[in-house]
Amino acid sequence: MSELLDLVKDQRVRFVHYRAGYLQYEIIGKGFKFGVPIHDVGDATFKAEDGALLFMRWIRPQLELNNKAKLGTAEQG
Repeated sequence: MSELLDLVKDQRVRFVHYRAGYLQYEIIGKGFKFGVPIHDVGDATFKAEDGALLFMRWIRPQLELNNKAKLGTAEQG
C-alpha cells in the first residue's frame, strides 16, 4: 500500500489516448501508465489532467500487475 500512496500522493495524471475501450492515463513525471475501462466510467467526467489520488481505483490493479510481471522476470533471470 505504501508504494501506491508514494505513487499518487501530490501527483497528477494526464490523459494520453483512448484505445480498445480504455482511457489511457499516465502519472505525470513518473511514466506510470494505466487504463480506465470505459464500461467503468458511467456518466463521470474525465479531465485531460486531474489528481492521481482520484484514480487509485485503476492505478492499484495496474501496479499489482506490474509487480507480478517484475517478479516473474526476476524468477526467470
